[in-house]
Amino acid sequence: MADPKVVLLGDCIATGQNLIWLEILGNVNFSGDILQNAEDKYREKKLKLWFLKNNKEKINFDNLNREIYKMKIKKEKSMSWVSKIPNCVNLAVAGETFQGMHKKIKRIIAENSKPSMVLITCFSKGHRCVVINHENQKFVVKRESELLHREQYVWPNKIYEKFINKVNYQETFGEKFQRRKNKKSFDLLVKLLDKHQIPYKFLLFRKYNRYLSDQYVDLSDMKLSYRTHDGEILSKKLSAQEDIARGVMDVIGQS
Repeated sequence: MADPKVVLLGDCIATGQNLIWLEILGNVNFSGDILQNAEDKYREKKLKLWFLKNNKEKINFDNLNREIYKMKIKKEKSMSWVSKIPNCVNLAVAGETFQGMHKKIKRIIAENSKPSMVLITCFSKGHRCVVINHENQKFVVKRESELLHREQYVWPNKIYEKFINKVNYQETFGEKFQRRKNKKSFDLLVKLLDKHQIPYKFLLFRKYNRYLSDQYVDLSDMKLSYRTHDGEILSKKLSAQEDIARGVMDVIGQS
């Protein structure tokens, strides 16, 4: 980063997850949660057709699913509230944890590209992250616990198998273990930012994450505007992106 920028570290709350389905399926009244969890061959076919129609570069059919996934994520990020904040770099990924955020900001600092501010989002209860040692290398692997056994295109199979085994072992210690682990990881992230005098804001989208810190910006009402007992209503979620962006810009003094 040549110029100081705002860096966003977060999970799917900042990636515009599932918003692409509004363009692909043209239905504004369905739940993103249903799409996320369903094994829908029709949906998968429509996604593939969308990719082929919009991809002007040479297609690598050997890794087609990976390429489709990458393009979907890129498009959804362009629809997210983060994209509406000037001079903001969006490093959010689905399934992110504070361990993953720590690794990213540490790399940015090592590259002498100190951000003007870091925005940190909380994440869902089911996010899991462990460090995997494989062939004398360390890998920070993360994913939503409900999706552990779903197909994935990020990690080599041997590394992902080790990840599942380690996560399953840690699950035996219960929710208190996960909360302590998350709190410790959050404190280490904040300590790193403080050490390098990088200002940050902790954006709280889920009230149950208040145990992590009493220094947060409460944005939980924003999420409630498109969340129902059936899941996320994508048409409302898309409309809410502008409001979330304005709320965050007020907090960081860009309004």
